[in-house]
Amino acid sequence: MRLKRLSRAAVLAVAGAMVAVPLVTVPASATPAGDAIVINEVYARGGSANAVYKNKFVELYNPTDAEIDLAGLKLQQFSTAGKAGSSVDLAGTVAPQGYFLIQLGSNGNTGGELPTPDLQATNVQPGGTAGGLGLLQSTASITVTGNVAGQEGVVDFVGWGTSPLFEGAAATSTGSNTTPLAWQRNETGVDTDSNLNDFSMVSPSPQNAAGEGPSTEPTDEPSTDPTTDPASEITPIADIQGSGAQSPLVGKTVTTRGVVTAVYPTGGFNGAYIQTPGTGGTNDDGISDGVFAYSSAFATAVQIGDYVEVTGSVTEYNGLTEINVNAHSKVDEQVEAPTPVTLERIPADEQGKEALEGMLVEVAGPLTVTDNYSTNRYGQIGLAFGTEPLRQPSDKYNPSENPDEIAALTAENEANKITLDDGISWQYTGSNSARTDIPVPYISLEEPMRVGAAVTLKQPMILDYRFQWNLQPTGPVTGVDGDRSSDYVSFSNTRTEKPSDVGGDITLSSFNVLNYFTDLGENEAGCKGYADREGNLITTNNCDVRGAYRAADFERQQEKIVAAINSLDSSVLSLEEIETSSRFGHERDESLAALVDALNADAGYERWAYVPSAANLPANEDVIRLAFIYQKAQVKPVGESQVLVGEAVFTGLAREPLAQRWQALDADGNGYGEEFVVVVNHFKSKGSLSSYYPNDTDTYQGNNNKLRVSQAEALAKWVDSEFTDVPVFLVGDFNAYTAEDPMRTLQAAGYTDVALAQGVTDYSYQYSGLVGSLDHVMANESALAMVTGADVWNINAMESIALEYSRYNYNVKQLYDASPYRSSDHDPVKVGLKITSTPEDPNADAKPIADECIANGSCNLYFSNDFATSKAELGMKVQSGDEVLVGDWDGDGIDTPVVRSGNKYIFYATNRSDSETWTINYGRAGDQALVGDFDGNGKDELAVKRGNTFYLAAGTDQGGAAARTVSFGRASDVGMVGDWDGDGVDTVGVRRGALNLLRDDFAGGAATTEFVFGRATDTPLVADFDGDGKDGISVVRNNTVLRKDALTGGNADAVFAFGSARDVLLAGDWDGDGSDSVAAYRR
Repeated sequence: MRLKRLSRAAVLAVAGAMVAVPLVTVPASATPAGDAIVINEVYARGGSANAVYKNKFVELYNPTDAEIDLAGLKLQQFSTAGKAGSSVDLAGTVAPQGYFLIQLGSNGNTGGELPTPDLQATNVQPGGTAGGLGLLQSTASITVTGNVAGQEGVVDFVGWGTSPLFEGAAATSTGSNTTPLAWQRNETGVDTDSNLNDFSMVSPSPQNAAGEGPSTEPTDEPSTDPTTDPASEITPIADIQGSGAQSPLVGKTVTTRGVVTAVYPTGGFNGAYIQTPGTGGTNDDGISDGVFAYSSAFATAVQIGDYVEVTGSVTEYNGLTEINVNAHSKVDEQVEAPTPVTLERIPADEQGKEALEGMLVEVAGPLTVTDNYSTNRYGQIGLAFGTEPLRQPSDKYNPSENPDEIAALTAENEANKITLDDGISWQYTGSNSARTDIPVPYISLEEPMRVGAAVTLKQPMILDYRFQWNLQPTGPVTGVDGDRSSDYVSFSNTRTEKPSDVGGDITLSSFNVLNYFTDLGENEAGCKGYADREGNLITTNNCDVRGAYRAADFERQQEKIVAAINSLDSSVLSLEEIETSSRFGHERDESLAALVDALNADAGYERWAYVPSAANLPANEDVIRLAFIYQKAQVKPVGESQVLVGEAVFTGLAREPLAQRWQALDADGNGYGEEFVVVVNHFKSKGSLSSYYPNDTDTYQGNNNKLRVSQAEALAKWVDSEFTDVPVFLVGDFNAYTAEDPMRTLQAAGYTDVALAQGVTDYSYQYSGLVGSLDHVMANESALAMVTGADVWNINAMESIALEYSRYNYNVKQLYDASPYRSSDHDPVKVGLKITSTPEDPNADAKPIADECIANGSCNLYFSNDFATSKAELGMKVQSGDEVLVGDWDGDGIDTPVVRSGNKYIFYATNRSDSETWTINYGRAGDQALVGDFDGNGKDELAVKRGNTFYLAAGTDQGGAAARTVSFGRASDVGMVGDWDGDGVDTVGVRRGALNLLRDDFAGGAATTEFVFGRATDTPLVADFDGDGKDGISVVRNNTVLRKDALTGGNADAVFAFGSARDVLLAGDWDGDGSDSVAAYRR
């Protein structure tokens, strides 16, 4: 957000009031108390290419109410190595709330002249990208490296870039010498002894003691009435804006007229937007007709709808064209009001945005919240154009496998975002100068604002640029009189009270408990903390203990975690980021036991238990660890837990994986079904860079990607050696997005991402306005066969951090409650598991309907008649062959099999092992075989695809020549047959990768329908699962059907697992009810 200086009118008023003001003595060292002269702005790039001014300068500011004498002070430059350089002794006085301009040396001849300097020191030449300037007592010298705040003789100091000298931390340096920016205090005269926090890089704005600003032309004294005929002097706003990124009239004094469209009398903007009467609508000329008029006096004197005339100098302030108003008046004329420019979305290109800068706009298309992280501090919300938040590129594409796609998504994300601002430059939390007494806007306990929520703009907005492109409300949305943000915008409520039903007999989840520590910061000697608005420490800051600072803070943290876990209601729950209590002199499980006690107290009975620590533990553990808790009535741990000990890629770098074997319990508390293993993980983060691998950083995958790959390899190797021939689930916070290298490593080791396989489209994490999943449940083949459903319960990552216990009482608006929402920063993944005695066999516990092979396990064709159970309802034995197809050969509405061997086809009249059979020969051995009703008589016929030609048979009673041929698609396509339009006649189609191309007739030529569904590696499955008479195209992935009833792309309508990964899945109507279901052919 944009922070403004004092108005120019106020500066002139101060300059005119310099008589008879007492002098203030300059303190002997820097002070943030606002009682000393400060360096207010540094411009160190004067004269370079693109420079605004030819000379460098330093602007001093007197924040006190008394005149300050500069005698006895010097200004000295310091190199990037921290060595003292040239200096100049200062002379003169600085008025109360007045400026003092010192002209320094130059890098060249580019740029205009400064306002008349109060002192010249061309021997002082500070570096344009790194260096420092000290305002020192004349006899002082700097004798330390690092933070010089408070050193004797240092009145003020500014270090930037890589300077080894600074106050608190060096200010950020942006660009090079050719980037025409200056370091300017965020709030005029406010010094918190932190260059990093106090200064930002903006367009230079020098002012001298006389109050002269950056204008290159003389201006009259401020006046509220025009002194000459305005008609002869009016400059249209469009001429001021121009067609480029910057105004062609920068530095010129202009007079213009416009209708006030937005006013900011409070909040720090100190100005108003005006727009040429009658403009807006389509804005066909591509040039903006709106501009910001900067003047606090102007902002307090006008209201929206006033027709005004303003005079002032044109500037580019931090990328925003504005007029620094020195005279203004209302014009007594009736004019046509401006209208908003209505458009589907804000243009993606910079030129398109520039053409609307400062104008009223109305976005008609959908908007979605994609970033709410900084809302509680700055009052800004990141929005995405469209109906979805922006996707983390490496969650969708792997940088090595898909470099073009990931780069394209990155560019698309950048083009599809815009910020909803608040009409205010104040911070609401997070700094000493924050206005914590002003209610933070947009965030509410009653009407949550979550990532993924649809946005409704209730009023037109101004498109402006303040550090980024913003939709700016037409006035401050909050203030001392309360939060008014709901007058401007509303958000859909996307919360759910509990996870979606994932089915199964038991469930499995993982939960990051956000540094749950029963040891507190207040009990650790020297532990610092982060304070609320009253100075109470809430959470620890760089201490051995992490998490809550005081008991009251811990209680708030625990309330939310307990509410979340009990509502999650998972049979087996792994935990990340819980205290390793043995590091603090207690039993290792003390914090874990405390959490279980709190969960049971909330439940009202002994619902939960924890798995005790393993016998073999790492010698030097992290202060946070992994753990398991479970519902005692649903599952039991089998044997002791195991920890991966002694693996170098984990030791001292990440939490060692923890494994536990489990078994489900029946109603009597007896174990039943196959045992399974869960291994919880917490890989090395993307934050601090480890030295294990040199330069281990990746543009898309963050820091420590190679290390996480090695951790994934070590995990897979350990699990393979310890847990053979058993279902295994790998769960937890892998600190790797779905398509990144560590997850690819686990996929290559035979593990499938369950949420991905189940078609889940929610994500577990958001960072920097992008959503993706760092938390995963990965299953090997036998574990995947147990899965009945999955869900990511978005209770944390999509909520504002303002709701977290760690932000309690940070602002006058209290946003804490004891609900599950924002109990952590990661969202849990919940998975349902079906427990059977033989989970890999699709006919387990099924009653034989027509064949004894169900009982003795000798069937090789298993049927299911619905999507509610994975148990076979009918089984049979067919002859062995190359493949099995199914069709309704006699028109009775029931599909039966045909076994193909080369070009020989053996047809079965019923779905029984002893069925009557007959044989015909058709086509060639290398053809692709297909089945369909091509004449609409209710009976299916054979077809073969050879090259790009389909050969359609006349019937199934004899072979011979084709009755019809159709050319369609390419030779490399996979052929398909189905009734695409419900007319009772099957026609042809092809699948090319994930693209489906269909034809509604036999004419060939271009596709009449085309869409993308599934992956290129999926197998298409044509079926009428919903019984509407039209075939859809589902896909098979391993032994899982991703069902799609309509001929469209998008998400699957349902997901169904049947059989095992070695089976071939078929679709047909086995009972004549008009709806297809699934069969598994076991070769």
